[in-house]
Amino acid sequence: MAQLLMHYGADPLAQDLHGRTPQSLATGNTQR
Repeated sequence: MAQLLMHYGADPLAQDLHGRTPQSLATGNTQR
């Protein structure tokens, strides 16, 4: 799924309002 999103231009370093990245959400590392 990640490869598909990146193929279409998704930014893997994008952050939500809480500073979480797609990688942190995928790995369950959402504490800051």
